[in-house]
Amino acid sequence: MILVLMFFLLFPICPIYAEPEPQKTDDIQLEEIIVKEKKIIKEKSSISIANESIPANVNVVTKDELSNIVTSKHEEIFRKIPGLYVESYGQGDIGSALTMRGLGGGGGGKRYIATYIDGVPQNYPIYFGDHLISWLMPEMIERIDVIKGPFSVLCGDNSVGGCINITTPTTSPSSVVTSGGSYGSFRVLPTFSYDKLKFTPLVLGEYHRTDGFRDNSDYERYNFFTKVSYPIGDSSIALRFNYYKADWDAPGYISKTELEKDIVSRKSTLTPDDGGDSEAVFFVVNYTPDSKEEGLYITTYYSDVELNRYVAFPIYSTSPIAQQARIFNTDTAGIKTYYNFFVAKEIMLTPGFEFRYDDGYYQRYPTQKRTKSGECAQYWDARYTQYSMFVQGQIKPVEFLKFVGGIRYDGFAYDITNHVVPDNSGEGDSYVLSPKVGIVISPFRNFDIFANWSKGARAPYINELSPSSSSQRKNFDLEPAYISSWDTGFSSFLFDRLKFSVDYYQTDLKREVAIINNEPVNIGDSSRKGVEIDLKFYILPEFAVYSSYSWVNAEVKNPINPGQDKVIDVPEDIIKLGFEFIKSFSEDEKFYGDLGYYYTSGKYYYIGKSTSPVKGPVFDKYTLNLNYKMKKLGYFLSATYTPRKYSSEVTWLNGNEIMLNPQPLWNFTVGLKYEF
Repeated sequence: MILVLMFFLLFPICPIYAEPEPQKTDDIQLEEIIVKEKKIIKEKSSISIANESIPANVNVVTKDELSNIVTSKHEEIFRKIPGLYVESYGQGDIGSALTMRGLGGGGGGKRYIATYIDGVPQNYPIYFGDHLISWLMPEMIERIDVIKGPFSVLCGDNSVGGCINITTPTTSPSSVVTSGGSYGSFRVLPTFSYDKLKFTPLVLGEYHRTDGFRDNSDYERYNFFTKVSYPIGDSSIALRFNYYKADWDAPGYISKTELEKDIVSRKSTLTPDDGGDSEAVFFVVNYTPDSKEEGLYITTYYSDVELNRYVAFPIYSTSPIAQQARIFNTDTAGIKTYYNFFVAKEIMLTPGFEFRYDDGYYQRYPTQKRTKSGECAQYWDARYTQYSMFVQGQIKPVEFLKFVGGIRYDGFAYDITNHVVPDNSGEGDSYVLSPKVGIVISPFRNFDIFANWSKGARAPYINELSPSSSSQRKNFDLEPAYISSWDTGFSSFLFDRLKFSVDYYQTDLKREVAIINNEPVNIGDSSRKGVEIDLKFYILPEFAVYSSYSWVNAEVKNPINPGQDKVIDVPEDIIKLGFEFIKSFSEDEKFYGDLGYYYTSGKYYYIGKSTSPVKGPVFDKYTLNLNYKMKKLGYFLSATYTPRKYSSEVTWLNGNEIMLNPQPLWNFTVGLKYEF
């Protein structure tokens, strides 16, 4: 951390401007930097519907940047984004947890980050996890917008810590990618697209398998993605279909104590029969204006997602194996539409509405070698309806000042059948009113100051309304967990060489939830206060240094166990450092290299009613990505080095033990891409 802070202090705070003015002809070197790193983004002070133009801390990742990432894992696409903590569970296809501003993670039991792909929500209210986007490949992505904080009216439920919008491409170079790597990994991905017709087709397929680092960690998946785009006047319509299927084994978790005492090895598994399978189908239709931002936006969708997981959580190698099934299936359908128009030259208005319907079930029951051996401990059939209305306005009274204001109404209706405790079945509804205001001040060129305030809430979880324990009563009158959040910061860009931003925030949350014995427990109201610092310095036209540091203090204000005032499962410090090299030798020849370092501090846990927290292990790793393209051929290599023997990206408390998913010391991938 000291190294990072010293690095930041080497450079002055510099002004920003998102779209620099063209350089003079005698200033060739600075112009080269812009050509190599230019992003098609809107200025924060402009009147625009674009995500990055709202007065908030927003990170944008483009297709060019994603094309340089050598990975088959969806978690890696978020790895370099400042302030975003990614937990890969390492247990097949159960997903991952995303944390921003100290909100999220926690074994996936907290849905605090709203995630959308082509406007379709990927958080499922009936699933007890963060989100399910394991089917997403880097090659499926055109752009990622990460909005820090609950400040966009276009983002609904789960947008407590922030919102992630992922856009899929309409076209891509036709190609075949093959790669292989450590632990029997193999992947092949053909892509076909043709943009010379009235309509533009895009088809991707994928086959991927690996033996995995640990015992019982085999993984195999099939992926098919197709999208057809067609112009209609000044707008376009895109139809997307994708099908996904995966089978996996899961190595489970190992206690930190047994690892340190060499009772078990890092590769071993205590659960040789764990694993599962998943299957998903998506139909999506997007209607958007082509060139201008004015016009009608419509997204309609239907999905069928199924996940079957068989898992046991023994604490020690001598503990009995008590495997259970966790079965989830849901059909989801919805529509989101809004109309964006200019009331005047510097006044924009965006009204809209959203509707979503989920019909699914979730079960837990005991199994032996994936065969049912007892009655359900949890079993809900649930129908969930969300209906929303929102409006956002922007006004720019003078050149250096912009105001943004909006309000969003979200209603939630539940119809739950509890098969384990029938008396806890029932119906209920609630609503949330979320006002949002923001301001951008640009006192001079290359400098933006922004501030935001918002209220909102997260909708109640299924098991909060209808507990599966007979000792707890149903609570369909439960109000949403309300939040209040604000932030302030600035960003700068000097001489087309140095980007620098600082953001301070605070979020207050009602009803902080911890998952204890498979049930949500209200541990009190909570507060997050933190700082995010982001820097990128273009030392040469081809060479850049990047660095980010995030710190958060997450506290429970009125803990149910006095003295336990830390929010568990939240890392205080996140550090990301790296060097990036891009060199174009000609139009058909290019080299890219990236060497990065990723660090998260250990998370806190409480054992029983003790007021002395136990701190989990630090996790860090080094990553290397190399890409060389010459005409139609591309060669790539990635390597990861995880130096700490007893660390894990995901940690959690099982009884009195911190549980880990050990990582390999080294992991390599090499591959070839042929474009035709």
